[in-house]
Amino acid sequence: MDHIVFKKSIFSYIEEPILFGRVDVKWPFLTSNFYISSYICPECGNHMVKTVFPNDLEILTEEGIAKIPRIFVCANCRTIHASRPGYKLSKNNGFYVSLDPRSFEDFIYYLDKKGSLVGRRGTLFNEK
Repeated sequence: MDHIVFKKSIFSYIEEPILFGRVDVKWPFLTSNFYISSYICPECGNHMVKTVFPNDLEILTEEGIAKIPRIFVCANCRTIHASRPGYKLSKNNGFYVSLDPRSFEDFIYYLDKKGSLVGRRGTLFNEK
């Protein structure tokens, strides 16, 4: 997926507690490694989903290669969001990309193969 270039995020990200049974996540993909996130999509207001990577995933950004421990996705807007390494997404200084429907679906399945449902030890302690 080398042709996908993430831009510096222009959004402010907020977290909202997940109230099970009250959150409707529109996720039309058959994936096994994505789950609901507490982050709200800054464009449409839906809860995003996320996956974590057992080993940092390298993404191409406007600034070069970034190694990320997790990624957040909004299926409604077809946007993908990643925090800058060492930071939480809510620090609002990460990366994002918006894709056409076919590229988005292909990238979701690529991320699903690389991702995991198992959280990573130690990453939250290293984030600002």
